[in-house]
Amino acid sequence: SEVSNPVFSYYPDDQALHFYRWTSPPGVMKILSIIIIIMCVAVFACVASTLAWDYDMNMMGGIGYGSSYGGGYGGSYGGSYGGSYGAGGGYGGYGGYGGGDMYMDPKSGKGFIIGVAGITFIAVLVIFVLVVSRQSSARGHKFYLGAIVVSAILAFLMLIATIVYLVAVNPTAQSSGSMMYNQVLQLCAQYQNQAQAQGIFLNQYLYHYCVVEPQEAIAIVFGFLVVVGLIILVVFAAKARSQIRRWGEHRILWEEPKGLEAPPQHRGLKDYSDISSAIMSPKPRDYDTAESGDDLFPPIMDETERLSYKREFDRDHQEYRALQTELDQINQDLASLERELDQEPQGSPQYLDALDEYSRLKSLKKSAQYQMKKQRYKHLRSKLSHIKRRISEYDRRP
Repeated sequence: SEVSNPVFSYYPDDQALHFYRWTSPPGVMKILSIIIIIMCVAVFACVASTLAWDYDMNMMGGIGYGSSYGGGYGGSYGGSYGGSYGAGGGYGGYGGYGGGDMYMDPKSGKGFIIGVAGITFIAVLVIFVLVVSRQSSARGHKFYLGAIVVSAILAFLMLIATIVYLVAVNPTAQSSGSMMYNQVLQLCAQYQNQAQAQGIFLNQYLYHYCVVEPQEAIAIVFGFLVVVGLIILVVFAAKARSQIRRWGEHRILWEEPKGLEAPPQHRGLKDYSDISSAIMSPKPRDYDTAESGDDLFPPIMDETERLSYKREFDRDHQEYRALQTELDQINQDLASLERELDQEPQGSPQYLDALDEYSRLKSLKKSAQYQMKKQRYKHLRSKLSHIKRRISEYDRRP
């Protein structure tokens, strides 16, 4: 019967896009932004904690970047490495080996990843603030297009920076394939085995150069995780932009509905049919209060009241569907015209016709009549949603 049928199964295609939820594309973007920001801070902290050794080496002049290993270690390792590293003219600093092979300065690699992590931190923080600020500029498809471009560029830079850092802090990796690979491997071999290193005199600077420390390994892992996070951010930003362009901004709920608004003189279900004229006409100048949906539609107490609620729903639902169809058609036409403008050569008759129609529809969306219909649509959506909830609560009663 009409009384016993649940109302939620009648109109399955009426659901709006709930972008205020954490599981929606913007919600996932907020979660990802927080995670990426934390990982950028972790990368900065891990890399910065090892910079002291690099600057100390510069001041000591022993393994200073730009000085030769031959000069630095000719005396210390004269017996063991004097022939190989002392008399051989040294490494010629990190600028290059004797044979001209380029060798990366660990300090430069660390500076590069710190810089990129800092830029990523700032950019993602800006995206996060704009998404949660509920500003109108962050609710259009252009904002999400910008987020896609920025995140993609940052993902590429972070990938490069992490690879550069990985090579910079691993001397055997960056010298692999060069003529000096065996010499560097022999020089660092004594420090690779921790048990063996305990029994020899440790040059702390060379030890920190040859061994990838735990915080450096953590920074590398977080660097790649930031890249993955940015790629996922691009995916969900593209998904949000696609849904906005397909369904239109009027189908999107950016904030959770709190209740229904109506002039204070309307009280009870019997007066709710007058809200249409109140919404479509200007509000009184001294209007400063509103009733909630709980006041207008209190919990259902019996089957008779449920039937009244459902009739109210069916009556307004026809108007709601008509407004939805009209607004959807305008937004779909705009999206179609945007694609046509991108495909047609500028100045062609087809391009000019599409541009005229596009301008007409954009002007229509700014008109007072369109805005009134949009507000009416939002009002009906909140009202119908509240009625559905009341009927569902009644149907689920013990």
